[in-house]
Amino acid sequence: ILKAQMNKLERKSISLRYQNQRQAANNIISEFTQDRNTLLVSAVGKTQSGKTGVMYSLIVEATNTSIDGYVPVTNIFVITGLSSNEWKKQTKSRLPEVIRDNVFHRSELNKDFKKKIKGKKNILIIVDEIQIACKVKQSIHNSFKSILDTEYMIENDIKIVEFSATPNGTYVDLKYWEGHYKTVKIQPGTNYVGHEELYEQGRIYQCQ
Repeated sequence: ILKAQMNKLERKSISLRYQNQRQAANNIISEFTQDRNTLLVSAVGKTQSGKTGVMYSLIVEATNTSIDGYVPVTNIFVITGLSSNEWKKQTKSRLPEVIRDNVFHRSELNKDFKKKIKGKKNILIIVDEIQIACKVKQSIHNSFKSILDTEYMIENDIKIVEFSATPNGTYVDLKYWEGHYKTVKIQPGTNYVGHEELYEQGRIYQCQ
């Protein structure tokens, strides 16, 4: 069912996976499979480098039954600290139908999301725009505090992948995950043009 739904999305060019995105997803999966003590992977890429495509590829790779520690598709969750119905609508439209009920934004985290993951084992939580609402007592923190214990996560096989182009202070917080986290860089695809490239081409200027 999952494969059929993904093929349909790809045929309609709604969700496409490019080589750099597939590679980043493979790198993330490798971090989890090579060291089962890895609980958190921080995926960082330039703005518009295709992190949504990496998320899509990650779902494909994580549900591959041939890998060690594969995750059932119903145990994959996509969340954000953004309070945005538009984000939720757009994200769900780009994912297979079988996983759309597992997409949550800020106002749904502390109740619906927590209820959905309670007691589950072997789950993968994908966090988009990790830098938003992640401080202590904010939405992301409140929804995770019941499971953010390394022993509990190892015992219940809980894995988290966080995405951001602007991780800000979340890098500092990674020190609390020492021995349990890895970082994966999302390499831009061919012909990528970002703010650095535009600046070098003289198409944008530094504000004085």
